[in-house]
Amino acid sequence: MAINMNSIGIYGVRNNVIYGGFWLKKDIDVKIEFKFENEELSFSCTSEDKKEINYFSKWLLKEKDAYENVVLNYLNELDKFNHISSFEGKIVEEHLSKSKRIGVQSYIIKVQYDEIPNPVTFEFFPGNRSFYLLYKVPVSMDLKEMHIGHILKKETTKRMWEPFRDKTNYKLQLLHMLR
Repeated sequence: MAINMNSIGIYGVRNNVIYGGFWLKKDIDVKIEFKFENEELSFSCTSEDKKEINYFSKWLLKEKDAYENVVLNYLNELDKFNHISSFEGKIVEEHLSKSKRIGVQSYIIKVQYDEIPNPVTFEFFPGNRSFYLLYKVPVSMDLKEMHIGHILKKETTKRMWEPFRDKTNYKLQLLHMLR
């Protein structure tokens, strides 16, 4: 069975419950939401459109298991970050940018870690002391880079940044980020 999923993502983590969703790209576009709680994954459809609700019901009976495996693999790949005790690698790209997302100056640092297969992109916004952490999760389908900073533990993010804080060309501008 072909997996026809697009734009998987995590909306948030609250009280050890992970909330996320994806779009099915088949006959019609249906948004499937998931919740991962106590090692159990559940799916729901928030649409009020009868056609989408019927499609979701059929999907749940016939295809849920295959998609469940993909979502669990996705979550397992993200969880691996929290279990890495130290990060090593090299900066492969860095530049100053005007963010299209929020219209302010940002610093983009891309790091290839030895411990994970794909590079991680830090996008820092020192003006409001915020950042995005982007990563392309290696799962069985082609997905774009997704924001994962809100999923990882704060300590993990700090461990990822600390070895590169003094190696970037923007170390003075980013001195107080992720401390």
